Parts: sequence; C-alpha cells; structure tokens
Amino acid sequence: MGEQISDRYNPSRQLKVNEDGSIDVYNNTYTTRLAYNSEGRMEYTGHALPGINSQAASWRIKKTIYTNTRQTHIIFCDGNSNFDNVWSDRTTLKYGYQGTKIFTVDVVLA
Repeated sequence: MGEQISDRYNPSRQLKVNEDGSIDVYNNTYTTRLAYNSEGRMEYTGHALPGINSQAASWRIKKTIYTNTRQTHIIFCDGNSNFDNVWSDRTTLKYGYQGTKIFTVDVVLA
C-alpha cells in the first residue's frame, strides 16, 4: 500500500494504492481517486487538483449506482459537479439531483 507505479499503457500517468484501498490516478490536470464497494465494483470517483488531501473540501465526487450487476446511474455529490466536497466523507454525503438539472448517465451494455 502507498506504492506509486507507472501506468504501463500511459507512462506519464502515475497510479497509487492508498491505505484505505482506494486508488489515485495522477495526470497533468487532476488526481482521480477511485473507491470500490464490498463486491469489488467501483462505487465512488473523486477528482481534485494534484496534491489536494482527502480532508480538503476541494473534491468533485460521483457515486455509481448499480441495478443487480449493471451500472445504471452516476450521480454527483450535492447534486452538482462542484469541487467543494471532502473525499474522506464520501460515504456520508448526500448524492442526487439539483433543480431541473439531472446529473445521471444511463449506461446500456451490449
């Protein structure tokens, strides 16, 4: 844990597995952090500027919703895509829609 490695398909991208099992993906623009549920499915995706820690209110967080084994929706924390959430609080934050904007992506698998 905590080891940083290069992505073999894109050497400019760095990967790091964190102590909590989440994965950071570093590139030139944002750090992407992924967290998985107990079934091994990606449940939370966070984006922040490189160097931002998990306690800072500077993350954009999305939650992936599954129906049975299929990914059906992606919803944003607070119903918006602002960079104003705390990654370490992701499991207790509210997710959904705001106003008339619907931040949902329906996924159809062939």
